[in-house]
Amino acid sequence: MTMPNSIRRMFSEVAHRYELVNKVITMCMDGYWRKLAAKVACASGASAVLDLCSGTGDMALAIAQTASCKPTIVAVDFCPQMAMKASLKLRDVGGIVIVADVKALPFADSSFDAITVSFGVRNIFTGYKAFIQCLKEMKRVLSDGGKLVLLETSQPKWRIVRRLFHCYVRSVVRHLGGWLSGSKKAYRYLSETIERFIDADELSSVLMEAGFHNVAVIPLLFGIITIHVAIK
Repeated sequence: MTMPNSIRRMFSEVAHRYELVNKVITMCMDGYWRKLAAKVACASGASAVLDLCSGTGDMALAIAQTASCKPTIVAVDFCPQMAMKASLKLRDVGGIVIVADVKALPFADSSFDAITVSFGVRNIFTGYKAFIQCLKEMKRVLSDGGKLVLLETSQPKWRIVRRLFHCYVRSVVRHLGGWLSGSKKAYRYLSETIERFIDADELSSVLMEAGFHNVAVIPLLFGIITIHVAIK
């Protein structure tokens, strides 16, 4: 099962402003979060890292700038317009960019020591069964003992924080993102994925159900953002 063409079209519409919108709606904190996730992914000296749902390549670039071991970096996105911007960004650091669907990766088993996904997991969460299959595909191309690092929005445990966060998503992410990008439809969709995505405990459970172990959670910004780390 591949991502619907309607979702691919939406991302192609916002590719030209995607980085700008991310910086505005996160108040420039997205870069800091990606660097933290990159450090976690490369802490064990990974020699080959796969960045999925790479978008315009910000996470892959953070890995290149953070990793002391200088790993081979492969960035994958299903949207050609996003991948084109990523290829330009990663050209000077030797990153490889491939257009592919995360549900059917064109790599051999055990090809990578670490896999990262930043702010893309909720977009592939279309239901538990399909999501688990997607995680198993990630696990397939990960080496034994390899690390999966997921940077994503979450549902804060504190009710007041969760309500304020959802209010921010509806008022700022949806409307300001739509205005800056020129696509109200795309940021309505993205804001809805944020609100309906599962919380950190549920994501941990799904990772274990998919066959990962030693799952750890690093909460950021009162649990609005989390880094999940799981081992194959």
